[in-house]
Amino acid sequence: MRTDYDEIASNYKQTRSHPIKQYVEAVTFLKVLGRVEAKSVLDLACGEGYYTRLIKQQGAAQVVGVDISANMISHAQEMENGVPLGIEYRVHDATNCGQLGDFDRVTAVSLFPYASTKQVLTAMCQTMYDNLRPGGKLVSITINPHISENLGIYEQYGLRMFADDGLRDGASMTAIIDLPDGSIKLSNNYWVQETYEETLQSVGFEKIIWHPYQVSEEGLAAYGEEYWKDFLVRPYTLILECQKL
Repeated sequence: MRTDYDEIASNYKQTRSHPIKQYVEAVTFLKVLGRVEAKSVLDLACGEGYYTRLIKQQGAAQVVGVDISANMISHAQEMENGVPLGIEYRVHDATNCGQLGDFDRVTAVSLFPYASTKQVLTAMCQTMYDNLRPGGKLVSITINPHISENLGIYEQYGLRMFADDGLRDGASMTAIIDLPDGSIKLSNNYWVQETYEETLQSVGFEKIIWHPYQVSEEGLAAYGEEYWKDFLVRPYTLILECQKL
């Protein structure tokens, strides 16, 4: 079953304050993304614009945020209207939106897990490739292909994960994120590393790198090293980088 982001858009904004997003994912994501001053960036599956705004705040000249959910884009636009950064938001399906421009970077946070088949995964990768200029790169956060089979270890981080059919290629997964005002349920798909890399290479990407996470000094000070130990050994997501040569 596909996640209805139009339905959960309001509650989803609470995830931006999650310690893993604040002190681990965002920090490592921006480091891998690199300097974006005077560059153009397409943020696919931008949601309510958390990473889109971070990218623009790093000095990117042009940032376009795209999401399939009209409600998510509405929330992102509301933020843009309140604090204008010069971000353009559009409603599109990342599997068939075609070429929206010629970008230096394409980002896709939590997009790949919504590929229900290899054909859909290929369509996502093709969109990313088509929107990059030569020399550009893709940076994505996706489910760790080597996620712990003991999914219960992630409950200490406010995430309950279930894979009823096991962690086979293309298997359906459910993630429940516990938030201050309740919880949200997400339906995902798990893909093995070979499938990611073969699919990316099939559309033309090269130099595929999987990046480990780093915890910021603020995160270590706030929670201590012990809190992060299990997550850093086997995080439930990883950052994927590849290039269009």
